[in-house]
Amino acid sequence: MLEIVSVTLPYFALILCGYVARGTGVMVEGSAKALNGFVLYFALPAMMIRAIGAIPFQDVLNVEFAIAWAVISIALFAGVIAVSMLLFREGGAAATVRAAASSHGNIGYLGLTLVIGLMGEVAAGPVAMAIVFDMMILIPVSIALLEFFGKETGGGLAQTLRAAVLNPFVVSIVAGLGLSLSGATLPGPADDFLRILGMAAVPAALFAIGVTLYAQPMRAAAGELTAICLVKLLLHPLVVIMVATSEIFDLSREEVAIAVLLSALPVANNVFLVATRYDVRPNRISGAILFSTSLALITFNLWAWLLLTE
Repeated sequence: MLEIVSVTLPYFALILCGYVARGTGVMVEGSAKALNGFVLYFALPAMMIRAIGAIPFQDVLNVEFAIAWAVISIALFAGVIAVSMLLFREGGAAATVRAAASSHGNIGYLGLTLVIGLMGEVAAGPVAMAIVFDMMILIPVSIALLEFFGKETGGGLAQTLRAAVLNPFVVSIVAGLGLSLSGATLPGPADDFLRILGMAAVPAALFAIGVTLYAQPMRAAAGELTAICLVKLLLHPLVVIMVATSEIFDLSREEVAIAVLLSALPVANNVFLVATRYDVRPNRISGAILFSTSLALITFNLWAWLLLTE
């Protein structure tokens, strides 16, 4: 357990640094937006292009993993909506936002840093597949349902689909896949440029999470907040284990571990953005993000310890 914590603790410490920096005024209002812009459009794409481009195409394009991840995510998403509407008598919009929070983890930032940090570059392909699904399928489906339930009309879905396709994460993954498929190697200066820029991705991304979390006070109702965190941090990984280890899919032990670690990540900031746009419980989602990220310091390490120790 200490070996796992020694790997993950520095990552969470970077999040704490960002939180403290914002709280003490070292980082001012608007700092999070600037940091996220640098990470989203420069540092993380550089890291993804270089990491994926160096992996043989047949290894990075893991179709079996992508299908398994999609099936699990859709099942959990639909299940939370059904339970919320049928048992708790919630409206469709509220149930959709809760389902998105329960099934969409912070893969773009924490997944890239924590999971690859623990598993090595072999995790780059599966992480890329999970990001593509979440950004191009799960979030647009959430928007489509919110449109359907009547919170907003007028091009919202089309704009969301366009934004998903042109998202820097997706663009960099496609670029990396193209480099991997071609089998070419980057010229020395280009490789050095991406390497240096990509080295900033991990500290900047985690620091930015901390700065962002400070602006999201935990104001959610205790019951709903607890329910979302239990589903996201405990139920989601359990569902992954049950499905991924079944005879339906032929995943290696390493791939199962990657899928479980990705599913054990806290609620993604994207869900807060969607909730804010449609004015569907944004305060509760912000609380779930803060609470789940704090709890993940314990739960994620426990999952990693169970999966990665003999």
